[in-house]
Amino acid sequence: MNSYQSQNQFNQPVSPISVRRRNPLWIRLMRFLTPLLVLSISAVSIYFIVFKLGIFYISDIKINGAKTFVNPTDIYELAKTRSYGKNIFTFSDQELQKSLTKDFQGAKQLSVRKQFPDKISIDVIERLPIAVVSKPGIPEHYMVDEDGYVLGVVDKEKTNLPNILYEGDISVGYFLNKDLLATYFEVLKSSDVEKINASSMSLHSDFLSMYVDDSVEVLIGEDKDIPKTIKVVAHLLTQLKTEGKSVKKIDLRFDKVIVSYR
Repeated sequence: MNSYQSQNQFNQPVSPISVRRRNPLWIRLMRFLTPLLVLSISAVSIYFIVFKLGIFYISDIKINGAKTFVNPTDIYELAKTRSYGKNIFTFSDQELQKSLTKDFQGAKQLSVRKQFPDKISIDVIERLPIAVVSKPGIPEHYMVDEDGYVLGVVDKEKTNLPNILYEGDISVGYFLNKDLLATYFEVLKSSDVEKINASSMSLHSDFLSMYVDDSVEVLIGEDKDIPKTIKVVAHLLTQLKTEGKSVKKIDLRFDKVIVSYR
C-alpha cells in the first residue's frame, strides 16, 4: 500500500477526493449576455441603415416600352407620386402594378420591379392595333386591338389596317364587343379558305353582316361556328347559282337558315 494513501477503519485504501471549482457568477453571466448583446447591436444597426439613413428610399424610376399608346411622362409622374420617398423594403410593387394597369389600359401588359437599393423599373408592353373601326354617319376612324380596346383616332388614309363598320358606340379608352371582333377576323379567314369574296363587313350588337358575291347580304350570329357557317354560305351560293336564283339575303343567325330572294 502506498504510504500516501489513507486507510479506513477496515484497512482499505481510500481514493483522493477530486474538487471542481465553479466559475464565478459574473463569467457565467457574460457568457449568457454576450450573444444577446451582439444580436441587439446588429438589429439596431440594420434598423438604422434600412430605415434611418435613407439609402433604401425610392428616388429613381425607369420606364421601359411606353411610347405610343401609353404616355411615358404621364406614367412616370403617376408612379412618382405613389412611390417616391417610400422604403423599398416595405413598398408594395404589386399594388403599384395593379393601379397603373387600371389607369393605363393602353398597355397590354405592365409589370413593376424593385431594383435595390432605391429604384423601381416599370416595363410596358403596349397594345397593337389590328383594325380600324368606324360608325356610319360619323367621320372619325378608330384603331382597335385584338381585345376590342379603342386605342385612338387615326387617319384611315395613312393606314392599311382592315376597316370595320361598327353599329355600337365607339369611344377612345373603352372596349368594343371582343367576341364580335374575333368573329370578324375568323370570318375573313374562313371566307378566304372557301374562296368567298367578302366585303363591306359590319359589326352589330350581337351579329355580323357582310356582302358576298353579287351583293348578297349575309347575317351571322356571334355565337355561331364560323368555319362551319361560312362553309354553309359557300354551299348555298353554289347551289342557288346553279339553280339560277337571284339571292338578296342569307340569314344564319338562327337554327334555321333563312334565304330571301330578289
